[in-house]
Amino acid sequence: IGGVAGCGKSALLVHMMKESGKRGVPVGVFSLEMPKKDLARRMVAAELGGLYTNSELRRGQSAAGPVDPAAVQAAAAALRAAPVYICDEGGMDIARIVLKALDMKLRHGVRFILVDYLQLIGDEAVRGGGDTARVCAVSRKL
Repeated sequence: IGGVAGCGKSALLVHMMKESGKRGVPVGVFSLEMPKKDLARRMVAAELGGLYTNSELRRGQSAAGPVDPAAVQAAAAALRAAPVYICDEGGMDIARIVLKALDMKLRHGVRFILVDYLQLIGDEAVRGGGDTARVCAVSRKL
């Protein structure tokens, strides 16, 4: 999925991984930009259905008052068993992602792979040509 900054690409990824996991579909996620902890918090915020935003969860405070810990714990518990496997190593290249994805497939039966943020994947074979050429090359190889 492509788009300008701030248009919701990572939010869509979070919803896709949350819903896939809740349906029992093992999903592998490669997050080259956001730490695993932040993705998990965003999943909990999504599970809360708009009750709190991600930043309100991070602060522990909403416009209406303190965040309800029981609601957060219930949402986290609903997601705890979801087969979502997140790799948040930075600076990964295509070969490393493929190896990790195969490992996820063998160990956990992953059937669905999400990658956030293609521009951050290293690819020595693509030099010059700008972001578009690199993203196209990386997409083809994946």
